[in-house]
Amino acid sequence: MTIIHLEPQEFTEKLFIYRAIVYARPFVLENHIAGMVYLFDGSDGDVYYLDRIYNAYRQEEIDRMDPQRRHADLYRKVALDACLTH
Repeated sequence: MTIIHLEPQEFTEKLFIYRAIVYARPFVLENHIAGMVYLFDGSDGDVYYLDRIYNAYRQEEIDRMDPQRRHADLYRKVALDACLTH
């Protein structure tokens, strides 16, 4: 099983190819802001996910975060979740 981060257009294209069911999981970032991550399981056994964190009250704080660090934080959490649930 591989965990694969996709951008919105890629996520949609793969989703239609696999005809999978999308599910969402909340994850808490390092700065204690929760965000929803959308995932689906590919027929190849991989887990694909899309992360777009938005918070109406703390969006400025999210925008100030280093995107690479935010992505790495979410990747670790998605991978752990996938290992525990699959």
